[in-house]
Amino acid sequence: MRSLVSACWLLIGPMLLAQHEEQGHGATQPTSNASVPLRSPKAQHGAPQHNAAPTDAAETNGKGEPVPPTHAARLVLEPSTLLRFVEESHARAQRAREKSEPAPAPLPRPSGAGRYVCAVISCADAGIEPARVLGLDPRDVLVIQNAGALAERDAADLLAWAQREHGLSLCLVLSHDRCASLGANNGNRDVTAQSAMRRAEERSRAARELAASRRIRVSAAHALVQREQLLAALADELGAHTSCEDGAKSPMPSMRIVPALVDSSTLGVEWLSQRIESLPIAPVR
Repeated sequence: MRSLVSACWLLIGPMLLAQHEEQGHGATQPTSNASVPLRSPKAQHGAPQHNAAPTDAAETNGKGEPVPPTHAARLVLEPSTLLRFVEESHARAQRAREKSEPAPAPLPRPSGAGRYVCAVISCADAGIEPARVLGLDPRDVLVIQNAGALAERDAADLLAWAQREHGLSLCLVLSHDRCASLGANNGNRDVTAQSAMRRAEERSRAARELAASRRIRVSAAHALVQREQLLAALADELGAHTSCEDGAKSPMPSMRIVPALVDSSTLGVEWLSQRIESLPIAPVR
């Protein structure tokens, strides 16, 4: 009996399977997806496959410890970009002053600027507000005022600090006509005041000599002299703060010093920048 059933199955079985496929059920599929690994197109061409880590899992090192996040270097703006921004802001403010119109709202600060857009060294005797003259927000200007807009050592120290800590890359030296500070009386008995006056007189003499040689105004020559003094002082700061530890930090911007002349009555600014002066100095580290 068993042999008869087996013989019948051998004859009928293939016919039933063929009929099942013709009805559109297709070939039999494995019951588990685990037995058929899914491959990417690269895997089909023989490329080695790696198991990707879950996207929500924290990155770890070889010891299973989490890897601290890395931060990209901060954005550094070129001094020329900031200078164009300051020039445009001043032009807008000056047009409003000439038309006796209210001062326009400051332009949006350049994206990526540090704490200050620029620094300004001006004379306390000029009686001006540098931010108002330039049409900038007072919070965006680091103002350094002294007698004669002198590039003293403390001014250089402050600029170097702002460069290291806040990415400062532009400084303006604002001189003005008929500066009384440069012709101050040297009869003061205070030793500190006498020393300051002597330095001012030396700068004034250097400015007069430069003005005579270039045939320019003394006030313009004074701004140029202060620029050179400031460059020398910042170069000293560069050597004093250079270290291996500081060298590993994110790069700092170069510093550009731009001399300018302001008219105390109209608040107009005459830019004295020349092509050679557009070369930045090395960053202070």
